[in-house]
Amino acid sequence: MSLGWGGWLAAVAGLVLTGLAVRLVDDALDQEEDAAAQVPNLAAALGPGSLAYAGASLALAALLLPQHGPALFLAAYAWGMAGALTERLPSRLPGWLESIGAVALLLLLVPGGVGLWALLLMGAFQAADWAVDGAPGPVRSGGGRLAGGLAGRLGARVWPALALGLGLPALSLAPGLTVAAVGAGAFLELAVKGRGRGRARG
Repeated sequence: MSLGWGGWLAAVAGLVLTGLAVRLVDDALDQEEDAAAQVPNLAAALGPGSLAYAGASLALAALLLPQHGPALFLAAYAWGMAGALTERLPSRLPGWLESIGAVALLLLLVPGGVGLWALLLMGAFQAADWAVDGAPGPVRSGGGRLAGGLAGRLGARVWPALALGLGLPALSLAPGLTVAAVGAGAFLELAVKGRGRGRARG
């Protein structure tokens, strides 16, 4: 992806907005768990308007990064729903089936390279998140529905290796965007969760 300075600024803004949309939806679903664990929650801070802000952020991200922004959001959804396995979601479908549907839509609606990059990158982010959080329990125990429920099923040592194993191929597919996405993700984590993130969840 060859871009000038203006294009890269728009790409970084799109990545930050995509990450913000994911965080807002994730936090909206996790308000009770985060309140019990005394973990900062952006959706709780913003109140009922949090999902409206999430929608606006995703719409702006789609304008700035027409393929990559929505692809990352769908990839985050796919990874999160995969951990629910047989849990029935509001659609009355099990989580794993919604995950397959999200991946199918992702690969149908964007070029294969973009879809694969998004899945690898969001998988790496999710594994890194579980590593930092100390691998929360199955389905939902602070990891978030968009953030997943697989964490309790594998040992904590798996997550750093998985993050690296998924992140390196993503880096090879789109070096500049991957580095920018890591920077955007780190900025959002520090801005929203701060230093104490994950420690209360253990």
